Amino acid sequence: GRVVYRLEDVLAAIYAAFGTGWDALGGAEDAGHALTDEAIWLTRLTVRLLPEEPEPLGLLSLMLHATARLAARRDASGAYVPLRDQDRALWDTAMIAEAEAHLTAAAAARRFGRFQAEAAIQSLHAATPRGARPDARALTALYDALAAHHPALGVLVARAVAHGDRDGPAAG
Repeated sequence: GRVVYRLEDVLAAIYAAFGTGWDALGGAEDAGHALTDEAIWLTRLTVRLLPEEPEPLGLLSLMLHATARLAARRDASGAYVPLRDQDRALWDTAMIAEAEAHLTAAAAARRFGRFQAEAAIQSLHAATPRGARPDARALTALYDALAAHHPALGVLVARAVAHGDRDGPAAG
């Protein structure tokens, strides 16, 4: 009902703040960290206030997965390093374990949503060995689920890429 609708809006706003901070991490480090840390704090608060809701857990998992890889995101010259090429020794494994625990807890509610789908995509990438591609069937299934919950342009493009990688350009 109405509470869920407002929760979706709250989570979307928190995620937008996280994304804004994340984008700033390449240059204005202090401002970016402050915003991403605040978004994570707000999501932890939302999880505590609404423990029966799975989507805050999904969002927390998503943000922790991203933050866990922060040290490997850019090379020494500041250039972006693609996820599959990142030095996994730089990843925060404790944070990834926490992200996985939150995603598992969210899944237990059996009410799948946007942020759980995005976190599951990040989880799949985290479980894929360095230099390898994630399981194509699992990735396309997750992007299909994400597109069903949140058919934004970026999601649909990523879904098309996943399908194209799996089944060829025409499928994408």
